[in-house]
Amino acid sequence: MPVHVQISCSCHDILVLCVSFIALLAAAVVISLKGSRNWKKFFSAVLLLLAIVPLQVMGAAKPMADGAKCFLVTSTLLLVMAVVLIMIVEHQREGAPEAEERGGKGKPLERLLDFIRLFLSRFFVGEMLTSIYGLFLFVLFAMTLTAWLPAGMQYAQPVFTLATVIYVIDIILLSAWVYGPLTGRKKDTKPTGVKYLIYALSSPVGRNQNINWDVNRIKTADCADLRRDNVSINIVPLYVSLHRHFGKLEKLFLLHSNVHLGNRKETENGLRAFFEKASECLRKDHGECVSFRVHWEEIFSGGSTETIPPAGCERTIEVHFVDIGSANDVMEVYHTLRKNRRLAELLEKHRREVLFHVTGGTAVVSAAMVLHALKRDVRAEYLRQDATGKEPWESLREIDIDLFEDLGDIVQELREYFEGE
Repeated sequence: MPVHVQISCSCHDILVLCVSFIALLAAAVVISLKGSRNWKKFFSAVLLLLAIVPLQVMGAAKPMADGAKCFLVTSTLLLVMAVVLIMIVEHQREGAPEAEERGGKGKPLERLLDFIRLFLSRFFVGEMLTSIYGLFLFVLFAMTLTAWLPAGMQYAQPVFTLATVIYVIDIILLSAWVYGPLTGRKKDTKPTGVKYLIYALSSPVGRNQNINWDVNRIKTADCADLRRDNVSINIVPLYVSLHRHFGKLEKLFLLHSNVHLGNRKETENGLRAFFEKASECLRKDHGECVSFRVHWEEIFSGGSTETIPPAGCERTIEVHFVDIGSANDVMEVYHTLRKNRRLAELLEKHRREVLFHVTGGTAVVSAAMVLHALKRDVRAEYLRQDATGKEPWESLREIDIDLFEDLGDIVQELREYFEGE
């Protein structure tokens, strides 16, 4: 007959638990203020494991008998902690200089309820199955909802049942703390500008080494034709996007492949001509002088930072380069983007001020950018095929796809399909 350790929850034990959780809460507040999601994930996992220590220490024979009260205390304390942490996130969000969520203007409680409503679809389909933390949450849900909760009801253990229900709520609320109490992405009738634009460069040369970025054609192009996509040069969509988002734009990230490394002269000459022309046209259209500080050292060995045009302007847009390798495989490009530290930090801190423009580059790169935008819930746009002759606010369209918001429609369609079989 197996021997099980029996533990009762005394007043002294409860006091120790309270003191321990206060210390943990202080550590969680510090982590929350720093805003690192990876640290939040780690600490959330620690808190959830500590809350079930009483049950794990007792053994599996009769976990409800002696550890139920301790479990109820730890679950309740964890609930209080989660609420406090979410309040801190909300305070940071309201005090932030930029809107963290599109369409998230409701009260904190309303946004939290929206998060709970979208929780299962959003994270079981997405994050829960694609990361270690997500798998950890999945296991906790399976354990509590399929084992503990039914057992508590079956053996008429109200304390244990209540503690389990609170623990399930703890899992959801701590996830809200980690990811932010998100709402579904609401449709924007008039998409706002962005501070950070990510654009994939097309090849500067075509077949038989024909020049795609004709320097003379760029320099002599009419500004109105550029912004209306009336110039058949494959870098023109970049100017259309620059014109559209000029009001807030601070940094431009250009994705480049091995093609650009192998055609350094064409790439440098083409981009110099483009930025000179863009500065001229943006000043003409917006009435503000802007220079582009291009970090050549990030793409070419021996390169150095260059300001284009060199004349002093009251405003400067930083231009950075991101290497995506051969750009021949969708998943390879996707994982390269996902692992890029600079982009990861940018999306972590300023996700709602980042935009992927997917018209440039190859179809492979565009597909990878769309996948990354969907995965990270980041805005993306493209230039319409019939954009010729139209102004930027008419020709540019945001990709309005939200897998998690549309999950209900997908499930409905699948049900109707199988019912029809």
